[in-house]
Amino acid sequence: MIVDWVSKNIPDNQITTSMILLNMIRDLDYGFTINGMNTQPYNVDNIKQTFESLINNHNITMQAKDNPELLSQEDFIIYANMKDQTK
Repeated sequence: MIVDWVSKNIPDNQITTSMILLNMIRDLDYGFTINGMNTQPYNVDNIKQTFESLINNHNITMQAKDNPELLSQEDFIIYANMKDQTK
């Protein structure tokens, strides 16, 4: 069901053959996931959260690619520019 949904709604995306999807299917089948030495319950809500995160990260990446001027500069770059201006 999940693989079909991903294939239909996220065409041409590597998620359909990724370890992320395989791990989500495995964890959903088991009903839990392992984080470090702890187990946590795992259900469809966890899959929804993972997909939301993947989609949001993809959208942010595309916005940054299309509009690099919107990216904030790192602190060390701002500091280097300030130091350069004081010469």
